[in-house]
Amino acid sequence: MTILPGLRKYRVSLVTGSTSHPGQEPWDGIAELYFDDRAALDAAWSSEVGRAALAHSRESHSDRLVLVTEEHEIIA
Repeated sequence: MTILPGLRKYRVSLVTGSTSHPGQEPWDGIAELYFDDRAALDAAWSSEVGRAALAHSRESHSDRLVLVTEEHEIIA
């Protein structure tokens, strides 16, 4: 398996239901990719592996939502 450079954690959560769209969930899952910082994220997507992964994602998922976030832990 080829891994994105700088990727620290990769988590997938599959949707099992929705309280706002019961039976009509807009997505079937959420993927979370963790990097040390924005520079590491940008470097990963600029790599050969990253460009190939982005191309595959665009071809296979017509309705994508990409968010860049910063985590703030509230309860540990």
